[in-house]
Amino acid sequence: MQEIDILDYHLHSLFSIPSSRFMDIPHMVEYAKMKGITILGTGDIFLPRWRKEIENILSFDNGFYYFYDFPFILTGEVNLTFERNGNKSFHIVLAFPTLKDVENFQKAYKAFSNFEKNARPNIRLEPKEFLRILKDVNSNIPVILAHIFTPHYGALGASNGFRGISEIFETDFIDNLFIETGLSADPKMVYSISELENYPVLSSSDSHSPLHIGREATATKHSKGFEELFYNLKDVLFTFTIENFPQLGKYYLDGHRKCKFKTQDFSVSICPVCGKPLTKGVLHRVKELSDSYISSGLSKIKYFYYIPLQEILKRSYKKKEQEKIYLTLIYEFGNELNLLLFSDLDDVAHLVNNETIMYLNEIRKGNLIFDCGYDGVYGNWEVSFA
Repeated sequence: MQEIDILDYHLHSLFSIPSSRFMDIPHMVEYAKMKGITILGTGDIFLPRWRKEIENILSFDNGFYYFYDFPFILTGEVNLTFERNGNKSFHIVLAFPTLKDVENFQKAYKAFSNFEKNARPNIRLEPKEFLRILKDVNSNIPVILAHIFTPHYGALGASNGFRGISEIFETDFIDNLFIETGLSADPKMVYSISELENYPVLSSSDSHSPLHIGREATATKHSKGFEELFYNLKDVLFTFTIENFPQLGKYYLDGHRKCKFKTQDFSVSICPVCGKPLTKGVLHRVKELSDSYISSGLSKIKYFYYIPLQEILKRSYKKKEQEKIYLTLIYEFGNELNLLLFSDLDDVAHLVNNETIMYLNEIRKGNLIFDCGYDGVYGNWEVSFA
């Protein structure tokens, strides 16, 4: 059996608002191991206080930065902002082979940004020029378009109004570019847009707390270092993503949070409560951009939906029992993702009650009823037997 790595690259440190104070390296590793994540991104690599901790606690060896035996890659998020028929901005996650590359990146962009204060610094620059400078820094630095369809800071989100990647960057193809699904989309939705079929799709948690590490992730062949990892991530035959159900993402449907109004009727653009334009959700945006949304239903890569184990146990056990059951299951099955996605439920049944097994079985089948997310409000789920 092919050994795999499961990567969660997009997350934020304890120094990023509004992150948990437990988003330090030791806690991140502890929770990653319980979840089943084998490689983490550092997040927030541009923030001086966080980078100093990384330099002190991680050691470089053969392409990864290690906390004891656990590998990290250096990652950071920027907000690219520019003027083109109005203000435009979107988030990009960057991954760096070495700390020297981070230093060179900051020197190259210092005229366009302030890297001293913000965990997610603004870079005021046209996208085409951003790529040109990046290539001079190091052409092996991957560019990951974060949560690509989210309305406010997704490259193809409704607020920006772009029709495609080539329109944004003014070029037909970008080497070393990756597309991140975000919590409100999945690979099938991404690949319903023909231009995006040219690029590999990744998923990651965008976590601000240890508990949310691995809520989305990307699995690929085992890698011995940074360059091999990103080479493997381009191989769609041996890569799969682990997905939040998109309906649970906080920007899935159109709606207004303040008015507690949401709709799946794409013809409704004005909030009936306050009379202002609705925040256009990911589902609507994908439909606007897609040329195969209805007919295809296919994805170039495999993916698996899942619900975090602790959410399931909250519904099937009393509060005082949940932690004991959770730790027992982790001990028996190695980690949460292995239990939820790949274990034999007959084996799990020896350790949990019947209600838990019913939840696990129905979630694997996708037999869920959703109260969908919208305009910054996360969705909720139920199964038909409950």
